[in-house]
Amino acid sequence: MSAALQYFEENLPHRPYHTDDLAFGLRISGKGRALLARYIQQNQPHAQFWLVFDVDREGAAIDWSDRNAPAPNITVKNPVNGHAHLLYALNIAVRTAPDASVKALKYAAAVERSLCEKLCADVN
Repeated sequence: MSAALQYFEENLPHRPYHTDDLAFGLRISGKGRALLARYIQQNQPHAQFWLVFDVDREGAAIDWSDRNAPAPNITVKNPVNGHAHLLYALNIAVRTAPDASVKALKYAAAVERSLCEKLCADVN
């Protein structure tokens, strides 16, 4: 298993939300079951370990370099249309609980906004 995938698995919530079909809603299960699902909650409720971007264009999995963006740690490509989710691991998680540092949250939001613009990713 790659280091990025190991980091992803280690830092998942203990019981992440997940589903195979969003039309049927979300389930909460242990990591083992959730990792088999098509959609999974990647950040913990009070800590952000990942910046995740939904890029809806063909070739999104590889054109980040053409946009002078940093290489994502994990790329998940839709084989049908070529769209992708690009995941960037944070070396240090950002605490997102009510007692979190406002400066840290603003800084993380600014980084996320800038990467979103550079990648031409969906907002939110």
